[in-house]
Amino acid sequence: DLADVFILGQNPGEDEEQGRRVVGYEGKRPTHEPCEPQPFVGVTGYDMDHNYLPRIGLSRSQVSVGNAIRCRWHGDNMLPPLKAVIMRKALSHCQAAHFKLPAKTRVIVAQGEYALYAATQEGLEDGRKLSDWRGYVLPFTPLGAPRVMETGIWTPNEGQVSVLCTYHIAYTYHDPPARLVTHWDWQKVRKLLDRTWPKKLPPVKAGPPQVWPRLSAFDTEYVPHVRKFLCYSLYDGRTLRVSEDLEGGLDLGSEMPRVIMHNAPADLPFLEEIRVGFEFEDTMLAHAVLQSDLDHDLGFLGSLYGSLNRWKHLDAINPTLYSAADAFITWEAWSRLANVFEGDPGSFAAYERQKRLVPIIMRAEERGIRVNPIVAKQTYTERLDRLQGLILQSQALTGWPINAHSNKQISQQLFEVDGLLRVLKVDL
Repeated sequence: DLADVFILGQNPGEDEEQGRRVVGYEGKRPTHEPCEPQPFVGVTGYDMDHNYLPRIGLSRSQVSVGNAIRCRWHGDNMLPPLKAVIMRKALSHCQAAHFKLPAKTRVIVAQGEYALYAATQEGLEDGRKLSDWRGYVLPFTPLGAPRVMETGIWTPNEGQVSVLCTYHIAYTYHDPPARLVTHWDWQKVRKLLDRTWPKKLPPVKAGPPQVWPRLSAFDTEYVPHVRKFLCYSLYDGRTLRVSEDLEGGLDLGSEMPRVIMHNAPADLPFLEEIRVGFEFEDTMLAHAVLQSDLDHDLGFLGSLYGSLNRWKHLDAINPTLYSAADAFITWEAWSRLANVFEGDPGSFAAYERQKRLVPIIMRAEERGIRVNPIVAKQTYTERLDRLQGLILQSQALTGWPINAHSNKQISQQLFEVDGLLRVLKVDL
């Protein structure tokens, strides 16, 4: 009852069920010692103890651990999908019969979709699945309690238990980029304990600015299919605004305003109705240059670089607040990305080259591009032949019929067989 942090996994593995604690490795083979059957004593627990808990300044003796499902399903590690009724009934039974949260718990780390559902009742609907909540927090709302559907940007109050949503560590063994992101997620445990994250959104003012800022983040909301304008938001590092009119402020001086957007092609047409001249930055493009293996949507960037809790579920509930948070997170994301660019001039040069193409591509998409079908077909055939040659070469080099079109097989070869992460010592 003394732990502030509770680690909630999905279900025990064979080591946990048999009472075999992983204490080290001989090459790639884990070595064991006998122990009482308990959660997180297998490979995942060893990884957690040595690579995750130290990042937040804690040890195994300072946290509580448990699983959403208390036994191995038919003696196997595989569970039915969460959408299966039998799975949800099993989760409800295990929680009601066996789960007891220590009294002092302040943060629950929910690893994977089963733990997320058991602790928050989230994870089933589109837009509210693990991939949507990962990297953010929810109030502890266990199965059996009235469900709380967040209609705002939730920040925990004193005495509330926060549920940090992240991938299960075992999942990251098959998805190395997810491992990097999961390390980032775990760092938020300390921030939650110190009450330095998440923060509240600044007050939102209505209407356009009197003077257009020299540097600002800009976002628009519109009806997608007809591109009907709804509102725009603007944040300059001090004042957050939302305007329902396509109006802007006056300029002072000759300096060209610089406007930060996320996915600039979506917002540029509306900004061009407000302003005649401006320079722009694009956080989606910047992140794609710096972290090509990761997702690039703004919700994902917010989970990495933002000080707010999740706001993307507000799209249809509160579009004004949704737009304001978009501009605020775009500002914060650019601040972090620009800092990385300062230490990586090569990537910044690549970003600048690609950014210059944005207006050209937008014009091309508006009127189309004339194509020579004979040359296009010839080029396509040549590329297919070259790709087939590369596939045969990769199979010869790896010694097995690897499918170069499969991200999973390529990841398996690079990270599990060749040990690329160990060679590069990649760390967030």
